[in-house]
Amino acid sequence: MEKSSLAGLVRQRVDRLVFVRDSLRLGVLNCSAFANSIKTEVEAEFGRKVTREAIVLALKRYEDKLAKEVVSEEVLDVLKGCRFSLKSGMCDVALERDEEVEKAIFRVMKEVEWGKGENFYLILSTSEIEVVLEEKRFDRLVSLVPKKKLLGTMRGLSALEFSEARSISTPGFLYFLSGVLARNSINVLQMVSSYTEITFTLTDDDAITAFRLFKELQGQVS
Repeated sequence: MEKSSLAGLVRQRVDRLVFVRDSLRLGVLNCSAFANSIKTEVEAEFGRKVTREAIVLALKRYEDKLAKEVVSEEVLDVLKGCRFSLKSGMCDVALERDEEVEKAIFRVMKEVEWGKGENFYLILSTSEIEVVLEEKRFDRLVSLVPKKKLLGTMRGLSALEFSEARSISTPGFLYFLSGVLARNSINVLQMVSSYTEITFTLTDDDAITAFRLFKELQGQVS
């Protein structure tokens, strides 16, 4: 079965580490060093000794396959120029949309200290409004809206922001970012985009992991 083949075992270990997978796809992974790092583990699961060269060959074959997942030079260039920022202490409030709720939200918005870099995001649909805001505003907002209009809340969140003038206009860039998160089992709770910024709302733990992964990827393609 493919799962227990040498090639399958090597692919499993590549896919578990999103930065390794993306490095292999981009052709910048040191295959010999990575083969050495997984050799003992692969041998234990494979049930017999394997050479480093056999693992490297499996990596090279997988690299050829991954290379077909085209990432344009334009996407990589945007990644190189991206500024990342991570803001903890965020929360999410989901509300039923009506005039009373909208008035309450705008009252809180007037108190936001934009000049100090305070984060505040609105996601609107036909029947709901979701507000991602800093924890210090949570009690204030919840106190202003009728309890029957409160659909749910999430605490302990962070906002991971990507800032680059070409981020939205570059085909495939948002797909690239989302793919990195998905392959590392990082759940996106909210995503907001503007002309030059893309912001993901994540749990605190996931946000730290995601920030590290993207910084490593940026360093590898720079």
